Amino acid sequence: MKTTLSAVVLLIALGAGTAFGQFLNWPESIVFDAANNRYLLSNYANGYIVQVDSSGVQSYFVHAETIGIQGLEIRGNTVYVGSGLSVRGFDLTTGARVFYVPIPGAVNLNDVTLDSAGNLYASDVYGHTIYKVELATGNWSAFARDSIRFPNGIYSDPPNNRLLVCSFRYHSPIQAVSLADSSVSTVTATSLSNFDGLTQDSFGSFYASSWNTTAIYKFDRNFSYAPQLLYHNSGGPADIACNRRDNLLAVPLMNSNRMELLPCTPYGIAERGNPESRTSPGLSVRPNPFASFTTVPGRNHDEFCIRDDSGRKIETCFGNRIGQGLAPGVYFLQSASGSDEPVRVVKAR
Repeated sequence: MKTTLSAVVLLIALGAGTAFGQFLNWPESIVFDAANNRYLLSNYANGYIVQVDSSGVQSYFVHAETIGIQGLEIRGNTVYVGSGLSVRGFDLTTGARVFYVPIPGAVNLNDVTLDSAGNLYASDVYGHTIYKVELATGNWSAFARDSIRFPNGIYSDPPNNRLLVCSFRYHSPIQAVSLADSSVSTVTATSLSNFDGLTQDSFGSFYASSWNTTAIYKFDRNFSYAPQLLYHNSGGPADIACNRRDNLLAVPLMNSNRMELLPCTPYGIAERGNPESRTSPGLSVRPNPFASFTTVPGRNHDEFCIRDDSGRKIETCFGNRIGQGLAPGVYFLQSASGSDEPVRVVKAR
């Protein structure tokens, strides 16, 4: 069997009657809380942080803190969030606010990330600034001002002592900010625009989401090759994050009030030796996660293989309605349509 890399899709089957989506209201950012085996999503529209457990059940974790909460990052027992004019932190056990640093002059504090020395960095998209906040003292400073236009997604890259930044502007490059002296350099130029989230998986590949194309692109670990179109969804992929424990890319779909999980694999662009951008449309399923069954739009006559999280083949099905009769759990869907290279289904640990 031969398939494209983008033709392997993670399915999550939920128990019958599970309500998925009723708490999400413009989910802007997502983070995996490994200690509590759940995902946390920021609701931009109403200031709630929603928790989604391993069965896909949603509930409120933080109640109506402030409208416009965005980027999320976890350190220790605290989840930090960029929230417009301030940076806030919430206890992962109680949901109580335990950290609050207002930043006068900020316009829109969006994504946040942390270095290994106890500092938080927040991107101010429309203020063209990245702020640095010391977690121990709450002291803050403008770490990089006016050297990056419309900084949005930021990611701490400790091995290289830098921040990686993608921006909400036309033809945004991926840029690096040195943690030693805040100098800015260009890592790679792109023809992509209006980036939101930036993250890295456990295999070293990077991912960036673009509002301009409502898609997610995959970069090799050294940004040596053109980005690969990994996933497209008109629901609006926003600030993405990687669950490195299970090798899953977590995607908040802001415009459709949903989330999806995509498998991360070790097959990056460099390993495949193709310097050209891949633009195969891949598979999508609606809904995902699902309770009883789901569908693959536009695939009425295709053959699919469904595998469990150990890679064992569960069933072969035809047509676009799939998953009926599956027990709750995590599965991989693989298309049997022809393509130019084989793809392995990677076990979700």
